[in-house]
Amino acid sequence: MNLPQLLSTSAPAELSPTQAATLEQLRETIRIVPVTVLIGGVGVGKTTLLNRLAGEFGGIRISCRDVLQASEGANHPSYEETLHRLVDAALDKANVVFADDFDLFCQTNKFGMAYPRPYYLNTTLQALLETTRAKGKRLVFTATDRSKLLPQLDGRAVFLPFGALTTEDYRFFLEQNLGAERAARLDAKRIFSFAAKLSVYQLNEVCALIRDNNAADDQTVLNLLDTRMLSSNVSLGEVAKVDFSSLKGFEEIAEKLQTYIVNPMMFDSRFADLDLKPKKGILLYGPPGTGKTSVGRALAHRMKGKFFMIDGTIFSESADSFYPKVRAVFDQAKLTTPSVIFIDDADVLMQSERLHGLNRYLLTMLDGLETETAGKIAVILTAMDPNQMPAALLRAGRVELWLETKLPDARARQEILDSNLAKLPEKLGPYDAERVKALTEGFNAADIDRIVADVKALYAADIIREIAPATLDTYFERAAAEIRRTKELIASAHAGTLETTEPLGNFYGTKLRKGTDQPQ
Repeated sequence: MNLPQLLSTSAPAELSPTQAATLEQLRETIRIVPVTVLIGGVGVGKTTLLNRLAGEFGGIRISCRDVLQASEGANHPSYEETLHRLVDAALDKANVVFADDFDLFCQTNKFGMAYPRPYYLNTTLQALLETTRAKGKRLVFTATDRSKLLPQLDGRAVFLPFGALTTEDYRFFLEQNLGAERAARLDAKRIFSFAAKLSVYQLNEVCALIRDNNAADDQTVLNLLDTRMLSSNVSLGEVAKVDFSSLKGFEEIAEKLQTYIVNPMMFDSRFADLDLKPKKGILLYGPPGTGKTSVGRALAHRMKGKFFMIDGTIFSESADSFYPKVRAVFDQAKLTTPSVIFIDDADVLMQSERLHGLNRYLLTMLDGLETETAGKIAVILTAMDPNQMPAALLRAGRVELWLETKLPDARARQEILDSNLAKLPEKLGPYDAERVKALTEGFNAADIDRIVADVKALYAADIIREIAPATLDTYFERAAAEIRRTKELIASAHAGTLETTEPLGNFYGTKLRKGTDQPQ
Protein backbone atom coordinates (compact mmCIF):
# COMPACT_ATOMS: atom_id res chain seq x y z
CA MET A 1 0.00 0.00 0.00
CA ASN A 2 1.49 3.33 -1.06
CA LEU A 3 1.37 5.98 1.65
CA PRO A 4 0.93 9.69 0.95
CA GLN A 5 4.31 11.42 1.16
CA LEU A 6 5.55 13.52 4.04
CA LEU A 7 4.77 17.12 3.23
CA SER A 8 7.56 19.72 3.10
CA THR A 9 7.47 23.29 4.38
CA SER A 10 8.23 24.87 1.01
CA ALA A 11 6.13 27.76 -0.31
CA PRO A 12 3.36 27.84 2.33
CA ALA A 13 0.13 29.45 1.21
CA GLU A 14 -0.69 32.88 2.58
CA LEU A 15 -3.43 32.84 5.18
CA SER A 16 -6.28 35.20 5.94
CA PRO A 17 -6.56 36.66 9.48
CA THR A 18 -9.04 34.03 10.69
CA GLN A 19 -7.09 31.21 9.08
CA ALA A 20 -3.88 32.43 10.72
CA ALA A 21 -5.52 32.65 14.15
CA THR A 22 -7.00 29.16 13.80
CA LEU A 23 -3.64 27.80 12.62
CA GLU A 24 -1.95 29.06 15.77
CA GLN A 25 -4.61 27.48 18.01
CA LEU A 26 -4.38 24.19 16.13
CA ARG A 27 -0.57 24.21 16.27
CA GLU A 28 -0.55 24.64 20.06
CA THR A 29 -3.27 22.01 20.54
CA ILE A 30 -1.34 19.42 18.51
CA ARG A 31 1.73 19.94 20.67
CA ILE A 32 -0.25 19.19 23.83
CA VAL A 33 -2.95 16.59 23.13
CA PRO A 34 -2.90 13.29 21.17
CA VAL A 35 -6.17 13.65 19.25
CA THR A 36 -7.68 16.86 17.83
CA VAL A 37 -10.76 17.47 15.70
CA LEU A 38 -10.94 20.71 13.69
CA ILE A 39 -14.58 21.65 12.98
CA GLY A 40 -15.25 24.18 10.23
CA GLY A 41 -17.61 24.93 7.35
CA VAL A 42 -17.08 23.91 3.75
CA GLY A 43 -14.37 25.90 2.02
CA VAL A 44 -13.02 27.89 4.99
CA GLY A 45 -9.50 26.50 4.56
CA LYS A 46 -9.23 23.39 6.75
CA THR A 47 -7.15 21.51 4.18
CA THR A 48 -4.90 24.55 3.73
CA LEU A 49 -4.11 24.52 7.45
CA LEU A 50 -3.47 20.77 7.46
CA ASN A 51 -1.02 21.11 4.58
CA ARG A 52 0.80 23.92 6.41
CA LEU A 53 1.06 21.97 9.67
CA ALA A 54 1.93 18.69 7.95
CA GLY A 55 4.85 20.54 6.42
CA GLU A 56 5.90 22.07 9.75
CA PHE A 57 5.68 18.81 11.72
CA GLY A 58 6.84 16.49 8.96
CA GLY A 59 3.42 14.89 9.03
CA ILE A 60 1.20 13.02 6.60
CA ARG A 61 -2.23 14.15 5.41
CA ILE A 62 -4.66 11.45 4.33
CA SER A 63 -7.53 12.55 2.12
CA CYS A 64 -10.67 10.86 0.81
CA ARG A 65 -8.87 10.42 -2.49
CA ASP A 66 -6.04 8.53 -0.78
CA VAL A 67 -8.52 6.10 0.80
CA LEU A 68 -10.34 5.54 -2.49
CA GLN A 69 -7.12 4.92 -4.40
CA ALA A 70 -5.89 2.48 -1.74
CA SER A 71 -9.18 0.58 -2.05
CA GLU A 72 -8.81 0.00 -5.80
CA GLY A 73 -8.13 -3.44 -7.19
CA ALA A 74 -9.81 -6.80 -7.50
CA ASN A 75 -9.33 -7.73 -3.84
CA HIS A 76 -9.77 -4.33 -2.28
CA PRO A 77 -10.73 -4.23 1.40
CA SER A 78 -13.65 -2.30 2.85
CA TYR A 79 -13.12 1.41 3.34
CA GLU A 80 -12.86 0.92 7.13
CA GLU A 81 -9.95 -1.50 6.71
CA THR A 82 -8.34 0.73 4.10
CA LEU A 83 -8.58 3.75 6.38
CA HIS A 84 -7.14 1.76 9.29
CA ARG A 85 -4.19 0.48 7.24
CA LEU A 86 -3.40 3.94 5.86
CA VAL A 87 -3.55 5.75 9.20
CA ASP A 88 -1.80 2.97 11.13
CA ALA A 89 1.05 2.85 8.62
CA ALA A 90 1.26 6.65 8.62
CA LEU A 91 1.56 6.66 12.43
CA ASP A 92 4.62 4.44 12.06
CA LYS A 93 6.21 6.83 9.60
CA ALA A 94 5.28 10.29 10.95
CA ASN A 95 4.73 11.92 14.33
CA VAL A 96 1.54 13.66 13.20
CA VAL A 97 -1.14 12.21 10.92
CA PHE A 98 -3.97 14.34 9.51
CA ALA A 99 -7.20 12.62 8.39
CA ASP A 100 -9.16 15.14 6.30
CA ASP A 101 -12.98 15.20 5.96
CA PHE A 102 -13.42 12.40 8.47
CA ASP A 103 -17.15 13.11 8.87
CA LEU A 104 -17.72 11.86 5.31
CA PHE A 105 -16.56 8.40 6.37
CA CYS A 106 -18.67 8.57 9.52
CA GLN A 107 -21.81 9.44 7.56
CA THR A 108 -21.78 6.15 5.68
CA ASN A 109 -21.42 4.27 8.93
CA LYS A 110 -23.82 6.40 10.98
CA PHE A 111 -26.63 7.11 8.52
CA GLY A 112 -26.36 4.36 5.87
CA MET A 113 -29.09 2.15 7.29
CA ALA A 114 -28.64 -0.50 4.57
CA TYR A 115 -24.85 -0.56 4.93
CA PRO A 116 -23.80 -4.22 5.33
CA ARG A 117 -21.19 -3.55 8.05
CA PRO A 118 -22.85 -1.12 10.45
CA TYR A 119 -20.74 0.17 13.34
CA TYR A 120 -17.57 -1.40 11.95
CA LEU A 121 -15.97 2.04 11.64
CA ASN A 122 -16.52 2.49 15.39
CA THR A 123 -14.15 -0.40 16.00
CA THR A 124 -11.66 0.96 13.46
CA LEU A 125 -11.67 4.39 15.07
CA GLN A 126 -11.30 2.95 18.57
CA ALA A 127 -8.24 1.00 17.44
CA LEU A 128 -6.66 4.07 15.84
CA LEU A 129 -7.21 6.20 18.95
CA GLU A 130 -5.54 3.53 21.12
CA THR A 131 -2.64 3.18 18.67
CA THR A 132 -2.08 6.93 18.58
CA ARG A 133 -1.76 7.15 22.37
CA ALA A 134 0.31 3.98 22.63
CA LYS A 135 2.85 5.27 20.12
CA GLY A 136 2.95 8.79 21.57
CA LYS A 137 1.90 10.23 18.21
CA ARG A 138 -0.63 12.87 17.18
CA LEU A 139 -3.82 12.34 15.16
CA VAL A 140 -5.82 15.25 13.72
CA PHE A 141 -9.24 14.96 12.07
CA THR A 142 -11.24 17.59 10.20
CA ALA A 143 -15.03 17.70 9.82
CA THR A 144 -17.72 20.15 8.73
CA ASP A 145 -20.38 18.89 11.15
CA ARG A 146 -19.67 17.50 14.61
CA SER A 147 -23.06 15.75 14.73
CA LYS A 148 -21.92 13.50 11.85
CA LEU A 149 -18.92 12.16 13.81
CA LEU A 150 -18.83 8.95 15.85
CA PRO A 151 -19.24 8.95 19.65
CA GLN A 152 -15.79 7.38 20.17
CA LEU A 153 -14.29 10.86 19.75
CA ASP A 154 -16.31 12.34 22.63
CA GLY A 155 -14.13 12.47 25.71
CA ARG A 156 -11.07 11.27 23.76
CA ALA A 157 -10.40 14.27 21.54
CA VAL A 158 -10.20 18.04 21.78
CA PHE A 159 -12.67 19.75 19.43
CA LEU A 160 -11.38 22.99 17.98
CA PRO A 161 -13.81 25.27 16.08
CA PHE A 162 -12.56 27.00 12.94
CA GLY A 163 -13.43 30.66 13.34
CA ALA A 164 -16.02 32.06 10.90
CA LEU A 165 -14.70 34.25 8.11
CA THR A 166 -14.91 37.99 8.83
CA THR A 167 -14.90 41.22 6.84
CA GLU A 168 -11.10 41.24 7.08
CA ASP A 169 -10.94 37.75 5.57
CA TYR A 170 -13.14 38.89 2.67
CA ARG A 171 -10.83 41.87 2.15
CA PHE A 172 -7.80 39.54 2.22
CA PHE A 173 -9.18 37.25 -0.51
CA LEU A 174 -10.27 40.20 -2.65
CA GLU A 175 -6.70 41.51 -2.51
CA GLN A 176 -5.26 38.06 -3.19
CA ASN A 177 -7.36 37.65 -6.32
CA LEU A 178 -7.65 41.18 -7.69
CA GLY A 179 -4.65 43.00 -6.32
CA ALA A 180 -4.62 45.67 -3.62
CA GLU A 181 -5.55 48.56 -5.94
CA ARG A 182 -8.68 46.95 -7.41
CA ALA A 183 -9.71 45.42 -4.09
CA ALA A 184 -9.59 48.86 -2.49
CA ARG A 185 -12.33 49.99 -4.88
CA LEU A 186 -14.68 47.32 -3.50
CA ASP A 187 -16.45 47.61 -0.16
CA ALA A 188 -15.56 44.34 1.59
CA LYS A 189 -17.82 45.23 4.50
CA ARG A 190 -20.84 45.60 2.21
CA ILE A 191 -20.08 42.31 0.43
CA PHE A 192 -19.66 40.54 3.76
CA SER A 193 -22.91 42.01 5.07
CA PHE A 194 -24.76 40.84 1.95
CA ALA A 195 -23.43 37.25 2.13
CA ALA A 196 -21.59 36.50 5.35
CA LYS A 197 -21.30 32.74 4.85
CA LEU A 198 -19.38 32.53 1.59
CA SER A 199 -16.67 29.91 1.27
CA VAL A 200 -13.18 30.71 0.08
CA TYR A 201 -14.04 28.87 -3.15
CA GLN A 202 -16.99 31.20 -3.76
CA LEU A 203 -14.94 34.32 -3.03
CA ASN A 204 -12.24 33.18 -5.43
CA GLU A 205 -14.81 32.32 -8.11
CA VAL A 206 -16.63 35.65 -7.96
CA CYS A 207 -13.27 37.39 -8.24
CA ALA A 208 -12.49 35.31 -11.33
CA LEU A 209 -15.79 36.44 -12.87
CA ILE A 210 -14.94 40.14 -12.49
CA ARG A 211 -11.18 39.96 -13.00
CA ASP A 212 -11.40 41.14 -16.63
CA ASN A 213 -14.06 43.74 -15.89
CA ASN A 214 -12.29 46.88 -14.73
CA ALA A 215 -15.61 48.68 -14.26
CA ALA A 216 -16.91 46.07 -11.78
CA ASP A 217 -18.13 47.66 -8.55
CA ASP A 218 -19.82 46.51 -5.34
CA GLN A 219 -23.22 46.14 -7.01
CA THR A 220 -21.71 44.00 -9.76
CA VAL A 221 -20.31 41.66 -7.11
CA LEU A 222 -23.61 41.54 -5.22
CA ASN A 223 -25.54 40.77 -8.41
CA LEU A 224 -23.15 37.92 -9.24
CA LEU A 225 -23.46 36.53 -5.73
CA ASP A 226 -27.25 36.78 -5.85
CA THR A 227 -27.67 35.10 -9.23
CA ARG A 228 -24.75 32.65 -9.43
CA MET A 229 -23.40 31.85 -5.98
CA LEU A 230 -26.26 31.93 -3.51
CA SER A 231 -28.63 29.00 -3.66
CA SER A 232 -32.36 29.14 -2.89
CA ASN A 233 -34.80 26.23 -2.86
CA VAL A 234 -37.06 28.29 -5.15
CA SER A 235 -36.57 28.30 -8.91
CA LEU A 236 -37.51 31.83 -9.94
CA GLY A 237 -38.14 30.61 -13.49
CA GLU A 238 -41.09 28.63 -12.11
CA VAL A 239 -42.43 31.51 -9.98
CA ALA A 240 -44.82 33.95 -11.67
CA LYS A 241 -43.07 37.27 -12.19
CA VAL A 242 -44.57 39.63 -9.63
CA ASP A 243 -43.23 42.85 -8.19
CA PHE A 244 -44.66 45.02 -5.46
CA SER A 245 -45.57 47.81 -7.87
CA SER A 246 -47.99 45.45 -9.65
CA LEU A 247 -49.77 44.46 -6.42
CA LYS A 248 -52.47 47.13 -6.33
CA GLY A 249 -53.68 47.97 -2.84
CA PHE A 250 -50.56 46.50 -1.23
CA GLU A 251 -48.64 49.75 -0.91
CA GLU A 252 -48.59 49.69 2.89
CA ILE A 253 -47.52 46.03 3.07
CA ALA A 254 -44.84 46.58 0.42
CA GLU A 255 -43.52 49.61 2.30
CA LYS A 256 -43.32 47.72 5.60
CA LEU A 257 -41.58 44.73 4.02
CA GLN A 258 -39.12 47.08 2.36
CA THR A 259 -38.51 48.91 5.64
CA TYR A 260 -38.32 45.96 8.01
CA ILE A 261 -37.03 43.13 5.79
CA VAL A 262 -35.38 44.22 2.54
CA ASN A 263 -33.50 47.30 3.77
CA PRO A 264 -31.92 45.67 6.84
CA MET A 265 -30.81 42.75 4.68
CA MET A 266 -29.62 44.60 1.61
CA PHE A 267 -28.39 47.93 2.95
CA ASP A 268 -27.31 47.36 6.55
CA SER A 269 -23.66 48.10 5.70
CA ARG A 270 -24.66 51.66 4.81
CA PHE A 271 -26.03 52.09 8.30
CA ALA A 272 -23.52 50.09 10.32
CA ASP A 273 -23.83 52.51 13.22
CA LEU A 274 -27.55 51.71 13.43
CA ASP A 275 -27.02 47.90 13.62
CA LEU A 276 -30.05 47.26 11.40
CA LYS A 277 -31.65 43.83 11.71
CA PRO A 278 -34.72 42.44 9.96
CA LYS A 279 -37.85 41.59 11.91
CA LYS A 280 -37.48 38.00 13.09
CA GLY A 281 -41.08 36.95 12.51
CA ILE A 282 -43.84 38.32 10.28
CA LEU A 283 -47.42 37.06 10.06
CA LEU A 284 -49.18 37.76 6.76
CA TYR A 285 -52.85 36.98 7.30
CA GLY A 286 -56.11 37.44 5.44
CA PRO A 287 -58.95 35.64 3.61
CA PRO A 288 -58.21 33.31 0.67
CA GLY A 289 -57.38 35.07 -2.56
CA THR A 290 -56.28 38.35 -0.98
CA GLY A 291 -52.73 38.09 -2.26
CA LYS A 292 -50.64 36.46 0.47
CA THR A 293 -48.89 34.10 -1.94
CA SER A 294 -48.47 36.94 -4.45
CA VAL A 295 -46.58 38.87 -1.78
CA GLY A 296 -44.34 35.83 -1.37
CA ARG A 297 -43.73 35.69 -5.11
CA ALA A 298 -42.83 39.38 -5.23
CA LEU A 299 -40.48 38.95 -2.29
CA ALA A 300 -38.89 35.89 -3.92
CA HIS A 301 -38.01 37.92 -7.01
CA ARG A 302 -36.79 40.77 -4.82
CA MET A 303 -34.56 38.57 -2.64
CA LYS A 304 -33.55 36.01 -5.33
CA GLY A 305 -30.93 33.68 -3.82
CA LYS A 306 -31.92 34.68 -0.32
CA PHE A 307 -35.52 33.44 -0.41
CA PHE A 308 -36.56 30.00 0.86
CA MET A 309 -40.07 28.57 0.85
CA ILE A 310 -41.87 25.87 2.79
CA ASP A 311 -45.21 25.20 1.11
CA GLY A 312 -47.52 22.48 -0.15
CA THR A 313 -44.81 20.85 -2.25
CA ILE A 314 -42.98 19.90 0.94
CA PHE A 315 -46.19 19.31 2.89
CA SER A 316 -47.21 16.63 0.39
CA GLU A 317 -44.22 14.54 1.43
CA SER A 318 -44.51 11.78 4.01
CA ALA A 319 -43.96 12.79 7.64
CA ASP A 320 -40.63 10.92 7.61
CA SER A 321 -39.26 13.09 4.81
CA PHE A 322 -41.13 16.32 5.69
CA TYR A 323 -39.13 17.15 8.81
CA PRO A 324 -35.70 16.51 7.24
CA LYS A 325 -36.69 18.74 4.30
CA VAL A 326 -37.82 21.52 6.63
CA ARG A 327 -34.53 21.28 8.52
CA ALA A 328 -32.64 21.33 5.21
CA VAL A 329 -34.43 24.58 4.28
CA PHE A 330 -33.43 26.18 7.58
CA ASP A 331 -29.83 24.94 7.25
CA GLN A 332 -29.61 26.26 3.68
CA ALA A 333 -31.00 29.63 4.74
CA LYS A 334 -28.34 29.88 7.45
CA LEU A 335 -25.64 29.55 4.80
CA THR A 336 -27.15 32.46 2.84
CA THR A 337 -27.74 34.94 5.66
CA PRO A 338 -29.28 37.41 5.68
CA SER A 339 -32.26 35.61 4.14
CA VAL A 340 -36.03 35.00 4.25
CA ILE A 341 -37.90 31.77 5.04
CA PHE A 342 -41.49 31.97 3.74
CA ILE A 343 -43.90 29.41 5.26
CA ASP A 344 -47.07 29.44 3.16
CA ASP A 345 -50.45 28.43 4.65
CA ALA A 346 -48.89 27.91 8.08
CA ASP A 347 -52.30 27.60 9.74
CA VAL A 348 -53.14 24.64 7.49
CA LEU A 349 -49.83 22.98 8.28
CA MET A 350 -50.43 23.40 12.02
CA GLN A 351 -53.79 21.63 11.83
CA SER A 352 -52.43 18.55 10.07
CA GLU A 353 -52.77 15.42 12.20
CA ARG A 354 -50.12 13.80 10.01
CA LEU A 355 -47.53 16.34 11.17
CA HIS A 356 -48.05 16.00 14.89
CA GLY A 357 -45.74 18.29 16.84
CA LEU A 358 -44.97 20.63 13.93
CA ASN A 359 -45.59 23.73 16.05
CA ARG A 360 -43.06 22.61 18.66
CA TYR A 361 -40.59 21.73 15.93
CA LEU A 362 -40.93 25.17 14.35
CA LEU A 363 -40.53 26.82 17.75
CA THR A 364 -37.21 25.03 18.16
CA MET A 365 -36.12 26.03 14.67
CA LEU A 366 -37.13 29.68 15.17
CA ASP A 367 -35.42 30.00 18.53
CA GLY A 368 -32.30 28.39 17.07
CA LEU A 369 -32.15 30.95 14.27
CA GLU A 370 -31.73 33.79 16.77
CA THR A 371 -28.72 32.21 18.45
CA GLU A 372 -27.04 30.87 15.32
CA THR A 373 -27.52 33.76 12.90
CA ALA A 374 -27.71 36.80 15.20
CA GLY A 375 -31.17 37.65 13.91
CA LYS A 376 -30.15 37.70 10.25
CA ILE A 377 -33.00 35.45 9.09
CA ALA A 378 -36.61 36.61 8.86
CA VAL A 379 -39.44 34.07 8.91
CA ILE A 380 -42.71 35.04 7.20
CA LEU A 381 -45.78 32.92 7.89
CA THR A 382 -49.03 33.22 5.97
CA ALA A 383 -52.39 32.24 7.44
CA MET A 384 -56.01 32.51 6.42
CA ASP A 385 -57.10 32.30 10.07
CA PRO A 386 -54.61 33.40 12.76
CA ASN A 387 -56.93 31.87 15.37
CA GLN A 388 -55.75 28.46 14.15
CA MET A 389 -52.12 29.30 14.85
CA PRO A 390 -50.48 28.09 18.11
CA ALA A 391 -50.34 30.92 20.65
CA ALA A 392 -46.72 30.13 21.54
CA LEU A 393 -45.69 30.66 17.93
CA LEU A 394 -47.30 34.10 17.80
CA ARG A 395 -46.16 35.46 21.13
CA ALA A 396 -44.17 38.68 21.32
CA GLY A 397 -40.55 38.18 20.40
CA ARG A 398 -41.27 35.58 17.72
CA VAL A 399 -43.81 37.32 15.49
CA GLU A 400 -42.96 41.00 15.61
CA LEU A 401 -44.94 42.29 12.64
CA TRP A 402 -48.55 41.55 11.70
CA LEU A 403 -49.63 42.42 8.15
CA GLU A 404 -53.23 41.95 7.02
CA THR A 405 -54.14 41.35 3.38
CA LYS A 406 -57.61 42.65 2.64
CA LEU A 407 -60.05 42.69 -0.24
CA PRO A 408 -59.09 45.52 -2.61
CA ASP A 409 -60.99 48.77 -2.12
CA ALA A 410 -62.66 50.66 -4.99
CA ARG A 411 -59.44 52.40 -6.00
CA ALA A 412 -57.41 49.19 -6.00
CA ARG A 413 -60.13 47.33 -7.88
CA GLN A 414 -60.14 50.06 -10.52
CA GLU A 415 -56.35 49.87 -10.89
CA ILE A 416 -56.44 46.08 -11.23
CA LEU A 417 -59.27 46.33 -13.74
CA ASP A 418 -57.51 49.03 -15.73
CA SER A 419 -54.39 46.87 -15.93
CA ASN A 420 -56.39 43.87 -17.20
CA LEU A 421 -58.78 45.81 -19.43
CA ALA A 422 -55.90 47.42 -21.25
CA LYS A 423 -55.20 43.99 -22.73
CA LEU A 424 -58.71 43.58 -24.20
CA PRO A 425 -58.96 43.88 -28.00
CA GLU A 426 -60.75 47.04 -29.16
CA LYS A 427 -63.19 44.97 -31.23
CA LEU A 428 -64.95 43.89 -28.02
CA GLY A 429 -66.38 47.39 -27.85
CA PRO A 430 -66.77 50.04 -25.12
CA TYR A 431 -67.81 49.32 -21.54
CA ASP A 432 -69.14 51.24 -18.55
CA ALA A 433 -66.15 51.51 -16.18
CA GLU A 434 -68.29 52.50 -13.18
CA ARG A 435 -70.69 49.62 -13.84
CA VAL A 436 -67.83 47.12 -14.07
CA LYS A 437 -66.31 48.45 -10.86
CA ALA A 438 -69.64 48.01 -9.09
CA LEU A 439 -69.91 44.43 -10.36
CA THR A 440 -66.58 43.57 -8.70
CA GLU A 441 -67.62 44.76 -5.23
CA GLY A 442 -66.34 42.16 -2.74
CA PHE A 443 -64.03 40.53 -5.30
CA ASN A 444 -60.42 39.80 -4.51
CA ALA A 445 -57.56 40.37 -6.97
CA ALA A 446 -57.80 36.79 -8.28
CA ASP A 447 -61.53 37.25 -8.92
CA ILE A 448 -60.91 40.46 -10.85
CA ASP A 449 -58.27 38.74 -12.98
CA ARG A 450 -60.73 35.94 -13.65
CA ILE A 451 -63.66 38.19 -14.63
CA VAL A 452 -61.67 39.70 -17.49
CA ALA A 453 -60.49 36.24 -18.62
CA ASP A 454 -64.08 34.95 -18.49
CA VAL A 455 -65.35 37.91 -20.54
CA LYS A 456 -62.93 36.98 -23.33
CA ALA A 457 -64.00 33.31 -23.09
CA LEU A 458 -67.72 34.24 -23.36
CA TYR A 459 -67.05 36.47 -26.37
CA ALA A 460 -65.04 33.73 -28.12
CA ALA A 461 -67.78 31.15 -27.43
CA ASP A 462 -70.40 33.34 -29.18
CA ILE A 463 -68.16 33.87 -32.20
CA ILE A 464 -67.49 30.11 -32.51
CA ARG A 465 -71.25 29.40 -32.32
CA GLU A 466 -71.81 32.16 -34.88
CA ILE A 467 -73.95 34.14 -32.46
CA ALA A 468 -73.92 37.94 -32.64
CA PRO A 469 -71.66 39.18 -29.85
CA ALA A 470 -73.35 40.85 -26.88
CA THR A 471 -72.22 44.15 -25.45
CA LEU A 472 -69.10 44.10 -23.31
CA ASP A 473 -71.16 45.19 -20.29
CA THR A 474 -73.37 42.12 -20.76
CA TYR A 475 -70.40 39.82 -20.78
CA PHE A 476 -69.12 41.45 -17.59
CA GLU A 477 -72.49 40.92 -15.91
CA ARG A 478 -72.58 37.25 -16.89
CA ALA A 479 -68.98 36.65 -15.81
CA ALA A 480 -69.50 38.43 -12.48
CA ALA A 481 -72.67 36.45 -11.79
CA GLU A 482 -70.85 33.15 -12.39
CA ILE A 483 -67.99 34.15 -10.11
CA ARG A 484 -70.41 35.15 -7.35
CA ARG A 485 -72.23 31.83 -7.73
CA THR A 486 -68.95 29.94 -7.42
CA LYS A 487 -67.99 31.92 -4.31
CA GLU A 488 -71.36 31.11 -2.73
CA LEU A 489 -70.95 27.39 -3.49
CA ILE A 490 -67.48 27.41 -1.93
CA ALA A 491 -68.81 29.15 1.18
CA SER A 492 -71.64 26.60 1.48
CA ALA A 493 -69.23 23.71 1.05
CA HIS A 494 -66.97 25.08 3.79
CA ALA A 495 -69.96 25.50 6.08
CA GLY A 496 -71.20 21.97 5.28
CA THR A 497 -74.54 23.24 4.01
CA LEU A 498 -74.13 22.62 0.28
CA GLU A 499 -77.03 20.65 -1.18
CA THR A 500 -77.02 19.08 -4.64
CA THR A 501 -80.02 18.81 -6.96
CA GLU A 502 -79.60 15.04 -7.13
CA PRO A 503 -78.83 13.33 -3.78
CA LEU A 504 -75.29 11.94 -3.68
CA GLY A 505 -76.54 8.52 -2.65
CA ASN A 506 -78.37 8.06 -5.97
CA PHE A 507 -75.00 7.58 -7.65
CA TYR A 508 -74.64 4.41 -5.58
CA GLY A 509 -78.19 3.14 -6.10
CA THR A 510 -79.43 4.44 -2.73
CA LYS A 511 -80.31 7.74 -1.15
CA LEU A 512 -78.37 9.19 1.77
CA ARG A 513 -79.99 10.84 4.73
CA LYS A 514 -79.53 14.57 4.54
CA GLY A 515 -76.44 15.73 6.35
CA THR A 516 -75.06 12.19 6.88
CA ASP A 517 -73.19 9.51 5.01
CA GLN A 518 -75.71 6.84 6.04
CA PRO A 519 -78.35 5.39 3.66
CA GLN A 520 -82.00 6.00 4.43
